[in-house]
Amino acid sequence: MKPVPYSQDTSPDSTRKAFAALSKFIEFELGKFSPDIVVYGPIDHSICYLMDKSAERRDIARIGIQPSFISNRFIVQSQGDNWMEHLRTADMPDLLEGRGAGVSQPNINGKFRRVPNSNNAWNLHLWIRGCESALRVLSGGTTFDTLRSLSSLIASKIASPRWFPNLKTLESLEDIKTGSVFVALNQPALTSWDSPTWTDLIALALEATPEDIVIVIRPHPSEAARELPNELERALRSRGALISRVGHGPSMAGIIQECRAVMTLTSGVGMEALLVGVPVITLCPTFYSRSGMAKTIKLSDAALVRQILVNAEQFQADEDEVNRFTEWLLNNHVVPSLQEINSTGRTLIDHIRSTLKQRNVKN
Repeated sequence: MKPVPYSQDTSPDSTRKAFAALSKFIEFELGKFSPDIVVYGPIDHSICYLMDKSAERRDIARIGIQPSFISNRFIVQSQGDNWMEHLRTADMPDLLEGRGAGVSQPNINGKFRRVPNSNNAWNLHLWIRGCESALRVLSGGTTFDTLRSLSSLIASKIASPRWFPNLKTLESLEDIKTGSVFVALNQPALTSWDSPTWTDLIALALEATPEDIVIVIRPHPSEAARELPNELERALRSRGALISRVGHGPSMAGIIQECRAVMTLTSGVGMEALLVGVPVITLCPTFYSRSGMAKTIKLSDAALVRQILVNAEQFQADEDEVNRFTEWLLNNHVVPSLQEINSTGRTLIDHIRSTLKQRNVKN
């Protein structure tokens, strides 16, 4: 039941060559320019990952900007692809102060990030990029694309395939009023080849969820729909699993409020669930996999997951721990988008200035 959709051997030669060429280009530019600091977007983008690694080797200060679980907010980090581990293991003495006194919940209700299903087939910029990629593929130029990947992309934009078309869509909260397990799908880009995948997560949910608990699956709206292995599709149909789709049925917030637990690989949805008191199970270590918060498990932990789902009230996160961590995160690592000029708290500019000041003091 465990397909292997990702492996080093299946990476196209064009992808490896493009990665090497991009790395060489970045090394050349950073060597020529010698910046004081490098600021880049999400670390799971190839160019951002390579910029971070090149800056680290050259001892150049760097700041990465990750999507946050809060709308129009971003997580700022300086640890590259280790940023989740840094937040997960960060030493916060104030977490231990005043234990038992209660910590008020940060006021972010209604502000959680929602990713729109932006599958616009007539986006001019998208087609210009597609034509450029096609020319590179046909001429043997440097590109991460292949004819297969380009044809799949074009088909996905024109035909607009949806996740799990043969499975029933969740239409009402009445369908899950007896409780459910909410499976939030995502596929992290920066993982080892043998790391769990979204199909592993579904297989584990099927194995660990008691028959009387409904499984609700939420595909990630910004990830292209993938085909579900036949055996998993049959198993989900026989269990009466429901699919939560963008723009259809109850809101994700409403489903989370009603479910008994959330299962995911690393999705930021886990933070939303923790903040409303819902137990969270992650199959990969993520930034909120801290003591008293989310429970990170292995594929072999189906019995433990079943125990959590049956006795969810005994496995709820420590409310004070969740609130303290969230407050610390907001104060130290979360910045508003550049469009929100009048926002309170630290901005990206503040982080850049602080990083450069620390670097000058160090040197």
